[in-house]
Amino acid sequence: LSSKALSGPLAIIVHRNNPLATLTLPQLKQVLDGTVRWGDLGLTGEWARRVIHPCGVRPELALGIFLRARLGAGETFGPGFRGFAQSAEVVSAVAADPLALGFAAINRVTPDVKVLAVAPTERAAPVALTEENVRTGRYPLDRFLLIYAQTPLDPLVREYLRLVLSREGQEAIAADALGYLPLSAEEAAAERAKL
Repeated sequence: LSSKALSGPLAIIVHRNNPLATLTLPQLKQVLDGTVRWGDLGLTGEWARRVIHPCGVRPELALGIFLRARLGAGETFGPGFRGFAQSAEVVSAVAADPLALGFAAINRVTPDVKVLAVAPTERAAPVALTEENVRTGRYPLDRFLLIYAQTPLDPLVREYLRLVLSREGQEAIAADALGYLPLSAEEAAAERAKL
C-alpha cells in the first residue's frame, strides 16, 4: 500500500467532500455501465439528484482489464465513462470533480480523494482497503504481481522462482523499501507447486 510501490490493490475513490463511505461491487458495475445518480447509491438531499461521473484507467489497460474481469463486465464501460492512461490521472480527475467516482491503484491516491470501503456483494459487509484486509484476503479488489516465464523453464529460472517463492525470498520482498506485501505461506506453497 506504499506510494513507492509500482503497483497496488485497486481503490474506489470519490472527491474528499463526497459523503459516500461504502460501495458494493454490483453497485460499482452499475455505475461504470450507465448513468447512475448518487441517490441510487443511498445519498439523499441535494446529492440524490446528481449524476455520477464515472472514471478510471482505460478498460483495455491492465487495471481496466482486471476490474472488468472482477465485475463480470463487457469489453468496455458505459458511454459516460472517462478513461485515463494512469492511476495518477484518475486521482487528479476525481480530486477536481465532486461528482466523480473512479478506480485507481491505491499507491497513487492523495489526500484530495477519499477511498471507499467495498463490499463484494449486496449482503456482505464493506471492507476497508487496509494492509490487514489485503493480507487476510478480505479486500475484494486486491491484485497480485505476476511473473511470466517461458516453458519449459530454464533451470536457472526455476531456481530463481524457487528463491522468490521461498520464505527468505518473501521476507526480502517484505523488507524492501517499495513496500510490497509478501505472499502468505499458503499462497507461496501453491505457487511453488506449479514449478
